[in-house]
Amino acid sequence: FFFFSDFVVANLKTNFPDFSHLSKLEYSAPDEFLGELSYSGFNILMMANNRATSLNDNHNFKTLNKLDLIGFYRAGLYYNDIDKKKNFPLVLEKKDIRIGFLIEKID
Repeated sequence: FFFFSDFVVANLKTNFPDFSHLSKLEYSAPDEFLGELSYSGFNILMMANNRATSLNDNHNFKTLNKLDLIGFYRAGLYYNDIDKKKNFPLVLEKKDIRIGFLIEKID
């Protein structure tokens, strides 16, 4: 059903560090999970929760890089202030309908 939708939103509750860190970090997942999310039809990921973000900025950057590489729209976690200004609020348009996502992680 998801492939017939313009936008399919999910609340991402995991992060994607390198494989060497998977067993050491809570709420981390292998990269194949991202492929399955994309294959399933999801295209927008909300990340303003304590499970999608890591206390380690390097892991957060790796997660964001992987999401951007696949082409997911994302909201709630940003590389830096410049990225946040560019992507917050996340506004998407399809078939003359505009939808906005006002979500950000509050520390």
